[in-house]
Amino acid sequence: MKRGFTLLEMALVLAILGVLLAVGTPSLHGLIERHRAQAAADALTQDLRNARELAVLGGVPVHLSFGGDAGHWCWGVNRGGACDCGAALNACNVSRTDGSRFAQVRLEQATGAAFESRGQTHRPGETVFATGAGDHYRVRMSLLGHARSCRQDKLC
Repeated sequence: MKRGFTLLEMALVLAILGVLLAVGTPSLHGLIERHRAQAAADALTQDLRNARELAVLGGVPVHLSFGGDAGHWCWGVNRGGACDCGAALNACNVSRTDGSRFAQVRLEQATGAAFESRGQTHRPGETVFATGAGDHYRVRMSLLGHARSCRQDKLC
């Protein structure tokens, strides 16, 4: 007696796999977009913390400024004054982060920062990153210069 699968059984298995793949692909794409937006918020939070620490340790003002538009954005950290991160790669003397690292993540709202030597800022505010699916991640900075990130639907 021969053992194996019939053509009908094989076609049924392939059809079920096709349906599962069609259902799972959009949720995987959304998961990847959310991960990229969270990574952008975390990277900005870390740069804000580093800028604050650099201002305190170095005793000179440190600025974090944004450039570009919602789809092609960047931020840069600079000692002394604000920098134009979109102008040239070496325009910011501490660091520069380009939005192309976070594909399909939009910058919906941006608030730069200027840290004094005591770590305080005169511009507390919020920066918001968004995905195509409508998820939002924000970075909030207090008057004392403390930064934290969270999802839009969570308290932070």
